[in-house]
Amino acid sequence: INNLGELLRIPRGCGEQNMLNFAPNIFVGNYLNRTDRLTQELKDRAVNYLQLGYQQELTYQRYDGSFSAFGNDDSDGSVWLTAFVLKSFSQARQYTYIDSYVTDRAKRWIFSRNDTNGGFSEVGRVLSQSIQGGSGEALTAYVLIALSEANDTNKPYVLDEDTNKTIAAQRYLEKRLPNMIVPYQVAITTYALHLLDSEQADAAFAQLESMAVTKEDGTIYFPTGSSTTPDEPVIG
Repeated sequence: INNLGELLRIPRGCGEQNMLNFAPNIFVGNYLNRTDRLTQELKDRAVNYLQLGYQQELTYQRYDGSFSAFGNDDSDGSVWLTAFVLKSFSQARQYTYIDSYVTDRAKRWIFSRNDTNGGFSEVGRVLSQSIQGGSGEALTAYVLIALSEANDTNKPYVLDEDTNKTIAAQRYLEKRLPNMIVPYQVAITTYALHLLDSEQADAAFAQLESMAVTKEDGTIYFPTGSSTTPDEPVIG
């Protein structure tokens, strides 16, 4: 893949837009680094953009530790955006300084939004709903992925309550997995369950594979809706 350096972006905009420009700098940097193509010029540019995006995003962290599109001007923080920030900041640590206090507060707030059924639901306003990927099971899976990846790069959970809530969210996904009919929900749930070493991880993967549609030319795709409606627009 050539010219990936052109994908490096200067973060700008509200709390959501800033992160949508922040994250690609991590992905591009990781790819170029692992393929031994990360030149000093590209690394310096990526790090500079990450530092700018980090400082910009801090202005959208609310008093309670959550993040939202417009920070304290919003009525509530966003579960999805806070998880997105936690995930991205944790990944960015390999390139630039990220204050653990910032991510710890975000993590604390996320855990405080755990529903009684074990899942997570959105409480704030999300502007980019298409990038959010949905609510319910999909949001719960995304939050667990963010928490898992943050835990790998930050200090381990220190409270048994955190572990209990993580397990409750995992059980929430495992219980609802058999009834999921949207490939995206199954895909992101499969990823989350594999990260958590769930006993249902392989079953989730098998369920996802069963939703694949094979065309006459041998190519495979997943419909964006239920697995029973292959004529719908597809996930590329």
